[in-house]
Amino acid sequence: MLGLGLGATAVVIGATGTDIGRAGAQIVALLAALNLLIGLVNLVPAYPLDGGRIVRAVAWRRTDSLARGWDVASRTGRWAGLLAVAVGGGLFLGGEIANGGMVALSGWFLILSSRAIRERQKVDALIGDLSVGEVMERDPATIQPGLTVDILAGQLLDNESPTSAVPVVDGTEVVGILGVREVRRMRRAAWGTTRVRDAMVGPPRMPVVGSEVRLLGALERLQRSGLDGIPVIDDGRLVGVLTRRSVGKVVASRTGGQPPTRRRGFR
Repeated sequence: MLGLGLGATAVVIGATGTDIGRAGAQIVALLAALNLLIGLVNLVPAYPLDGGRIVRAVAWRRTDSLARGWDVASRTGRWAGLLAVAVGGGLFLGGEIANGGMVALSGWFLILSSRAIRERQKVDALIGDLSVGEVMERDPATIQPGLTVDILAGQLLDNESPTSAVPVVDGTEVVGILGVREVRRMRRAAWGTTRVRDAMVGPPRMPVVGSEVRLLGALERLQRSGLDGIPVIDDGRLVGVLTRRSVGKVVASRTGGQPPTRRRGFR
């Protein structure tokens, strides 16, 4: 609609017959062409473009299966990506080096996106039926923001530790999380002089989830945060911690792998 509107505007401006009008019409016409091109490209049947979302929706409606919709979107995305790589390669060999490289790179991106969808489907089939409350570490130990990092740094870095992230609590409020990654960024010599409040990660980078939330959605938030764990809060009360390690244990148990050994927790 924006492209068509700009196109009509270009015609009106160009009809003035003046030099300024013709120059303005050319600029507006270029914007119209770019908008139409972006709209058409966005209809390519490959996720995450809107065309891929349309394919997923149509397949979902016809089969009454969201999983099938994702599968079809993944396949069409892969075909579109392969076609774009082939076209880009042809342009590159024909001397259109910049355009060919850009088209081929876009095709490779679509192929990677289709692979990501397949991996997501595998994860969904593995843990898609679980909620956070079924996976989280319950009744976690906590630490106060005024304490020094050395109190628990060694235990956090122990691979056999019962957790990899500890909530930081001020009174009854969860104000942050301190995990393995934060400790590893510090020099060991600084553990004894660094306060937890200076090393922890707090809001808004630290998300929180409820125990009834689907595990897949919570896992995506955990991954985007880049943290080792996120607090689980119900009705304003800390009830657990969802960690990468706790999710890994569930995946290992469902795939026949061996979960990591656990020892006693923090006191």
